[in-house]
Amino acid sequence: MSMADLLEPARVLANVEARSKKHALEILSELIAGISDELENEQVFEALVERERIGNTGMGKGVAIPHGRVSELGKTTAAFLKLGEAIDYGAQDGEPVKMILAIAVSNDEDPDAFEDVALSARTLADPELVRMLEEASGSRALYELLTGHIPAGNAADNAQTVKETPPDSENRPDGGDQDHEDSSDDAARPD
Repeated sequence: MSMADLLEPARVLANVEARSKKHALEILSELIAGISDELENEQVFEALVERERIGNTGMGKGVAIPHGRVSELGKTTAAFLKLGEAIDYGAQDGEPVKMILAIAVSNDEDPDAFEDVALSARTLADPELVRMLEEASGSRALYELLTGHIPAGNAADNAQTVKETPPDSENRPDGGDQDHEDSSDDAARPD
């Protein structure tokens, strides 16, 4: 399965203000749970946290790929955040994380479904792609880079053009605003 199969523009956000690793996982859970009325944010969040208990999913160099198996999920899906400010994620290299790709794998899919996680890890291990993601200024630019809609030979040349492409506002949960700041009352919840 390719990144284009896992992501949709509405689940790729730029300039997200996350206060902590927990808060980032909550935002990602909300984005993934939004694909189905039957799926609760808490189900996705618990799957991601359960995996983090086994071992930290920080890949290093500012990237993390939290993932987990989620019942009630029809197909494997993902969400991506580029944070406005990097957060302490507990990555092995000690570097704070600024880019997070969460992948929720359906219980209905075969055991090899976690190959999507491995593919995503290989994709985000590409230093050139990571550099372009760091330079991308909006959600749409991130989506285009992640899903490979920019021809590989022209990626650097097209980065500026993609930066200027407006986001697809009708598909975004926040009404099209490129910045995403969670304004819920969960600020009192412990991290």
